Amino acid sequence: MDTCTNYTVPWAEVTRALTEERHELVLSGPEVAKRIDSNGCGFDQRVYGLTKLNFLEISSTGLQSIDPGIGQLHSLTNLVLRCNKLFVLPNSLCCLKLLKILDVSNNHLAELPSSLGDLVDLRTLDACNNVLVALPESLTNCTKLATLYVSNNNIESFHDNFYSNPCPLIAEIQAQSNRIVEIGDGISNLSSLKKLNLDANQIVNVPVCLSDCLKLKELSLKDNPIKDNRLKKLVHDANPSKKVLDYLSRQGEGKSGKGKGKGKRGGREAREASVSEEQSQFRIEVLPFSKSLEVSVTEEVLAVRRYIVCCLVKGVELDAESLKKFLQTQTALHDSVCGKRLKATIATHDVAALRAPLKYHAMVPDEVSLIPLGRGKSFTGEELFATLKTEAEHYRLQKKRSSISGIHKYLELMEGVEKYSCLLDDGGNVISLPPLTNADKTKLSVATRDILIEVTSNDNLATCKQVLDVLIYKMLIDCGLGEAASGGEGGPVRLIVQQVRVVGDADKELRVVYPSRNDLPLQNVTVVRT
Repeated sequence: MDTCTNYTVPWAEVTRALTEERHELVLSGPEVAKRIDSNGCGFDQRVYGLTKLNFLEISSTGLQSIDPGIGQLHSLTNLVLRCNKLFVLPNSLCCLKLLKILDVSNNHLAELPSSLGDLVDLRTLDACNNVLVALPESLTNCTKLATLYVSNNNIESFHDNFYSNPCPLIAEIQAQSNRIVEIGDGISNLSSLKKLNLDANQIVNVPVCLSDCLKLKELSLKDNPIKDNRLKKLVHDANPSKKVLDYLSRQGEGKSGKGKGKGKRGGREAREASVSEEQSQFRIEVLPFSKSLEVSVTEEVLAVRRYIVCCLVKGVELDAESLKKFLQTQTALHDSVCGKRLKATIATHDVAALRAPLKYHAMVPDEVSLIPLGRGKSFTGEELFATLKTEAEHYRLQKKRSSISGIHKYLELMEGVEKYSCLLDDGGNVISLPPLTNADKTKLSVATRDILIEVTSNDNLATCKQVLDVLIYKMLIDCGLGEAASGGEGGPVRLIVQQVRVVGDADKELRVVYPSRNDLPLQNVTVVRT
């Protein structure tokens, strides 16, 4: 199908993205669909010139084809093309070398291009609800692929190369409602597999080697014509995963002449114990968001410092030493992963001192009012900036050096800024002034039990999430802020993290929720989501 290369009226969203050099663009819904005629000729082709985009979503528009020009968007890390009428994807997708998430679900795709194998940084592929009959063999070249969603297609089997040269990090496969007849013995090569859903396929025999996937915790095989009646019953039991895997393990032991040995700790159970022993030392439990603590983002702040991502860390036990270590960690991250606050800024708050919900806003400096960290009186933004500049100059003269430290070294980030980004509580009080400082009112102390973490950036949401991933990992591993999950010694050390939603202030549409299911990809840490 040829793509029309002209359009009648430039789209306002695309014009804004061009003039403001935006990193994200969302084109979705019936209004956008009305601009696109049946041949796609209403689509604004200038989208393919937005080379600074990190996130592009074109969804629910009825779009039937994507121009090869999409390959010019070299900075893309997230591409969402769901709920359209796409019949084919261009081979030029192979040029998107930084792409981590590709969502082409709910289209009319009969195949995926072999060039997908060139997406070496791809972590998540969602191709659910299409008419795929097979996966490209080149997919195994995506060595960082961790999640594969291909449910509701016409796939008949996983090709041999999928098992013989597997993606080493593949942890989740959702392939229900296809036409898969056999799983294949090579499934045991997927050593990182944790979740496997093959419901509503045509599977007759389940290989016993499936029990050799020692990290596999969630297995679903319902609504298949399984020949083994005992197994067929087990897959429909409540909490079937462990029962099915134990059954397959015993079947395998019997065939190898080791005996069933119900009273013995052997087979999968013993191997699983050795694998999980290391994994279970550190654990993050993710709780769903609460409507009572939500962050809304105003239009005014989008032109100042547009991205904010937040989460709660609950039930911490702080003493003087651990608090000091945590604050030192935060400072170190500002100089490293945050690029000296040029890329991102971290702020932490005692939840007990907050009045939720919160608002992320932008104000002119003389309208900002707060008592900054370590200061005993209130300042306007303008007064604070002038005071800090005077202090910095005095410090230079006193120390006879050009470099300065502490908060003063970030003053240049605020030089000449017409409006300051700020986080406000429900009473309109400024509790954070990124990238400079926080309000003294919400500072952490040894009495703090729940911590709100905010990360702001003018780069992209991915940067905010990366910083949060690193900080949460260090809170658990390095700062000693976790607790024994069992309440005593010998159990895993856990950190409880609660999601926080960020929405538009006017439309209340979701901007981001953290941590989502794709966040916290941490080594040697088990993430449990409730």
